[in-house]
Amino acid sequence: MTDRIDAVILAGGTAERLGGASKADLRLGGARLLDLVLGSIRALRGEREGHDVVVAPPSVRMPAGTLRTMEAPPGSGPLAGIGAGLALLPDDMVLPPEDGDLVLVCAVDSPGIRRWAPLLLNALVTDGAGGTGGTDGAVAMGGEPEPFRQYLQGAYRRRPLDEVLAAAGSLDNRSVRGVLKRLRLIDVPVDADLCRDLDTPEDLAWWRRHFT
Repeated sequence: MTDRIDAVILAGGTAERLGGASKADLRLGGARLLDLVLGSIRALRGEREGHDVVVAPPSVRMPAGTLRTMEAPPGSGPLAGIGAGLALLPDDMVLPPEDGDLVLVCAVDSPGIRRWAPLLLNALVTDGAGGTGGTDGAVAMGGEPEPFRQYLQGAYRRRPLDEVLAAAGSLDNRSVRGVLKRLRLIDVPVDADLCRDLDTPEDLAWWRRHFT
């Protein structure tokens, strides 16, 4: 497995169905959602190197050691957010990424990350360390009423992710699926409950009942 796992967490959405609430600041089990997601990523990373970039407005408080950026222009969509996050990763400005370097990409309203992210990494270990299996990453395959690719719950090899975004040109308001489907991805079956995000008050109430 790679010695480096970076992360891009998307937390800049408008959350209209939640009354415009900041999803990053919603609380589950007494903790902010952003802190829960970051804690899960850092536990998964362990002793390996990596940086965390959160795509969020200045109103969201950042924990120590976390980088912040925003897509330009603000509101131009999650694909632009992924591009902004990758651009801020320090190694992007120093050395090209190694073939095995990974980037976890997730929306901040992904409290199931502590259970689905290890499944993705295990799939990539099986596929071959350093990209020798010929794939560009792994994504959760789940959801209702039928499972589908959760591109914002993915572990991507850094180099091909950089390349597919560069080849797409402008990322403003582009479809995440339309661009990232060009990657060679492993579909990892994940229970629909673990993929469930927080788009509505009903979603938030469900997670508050089930999050432990």
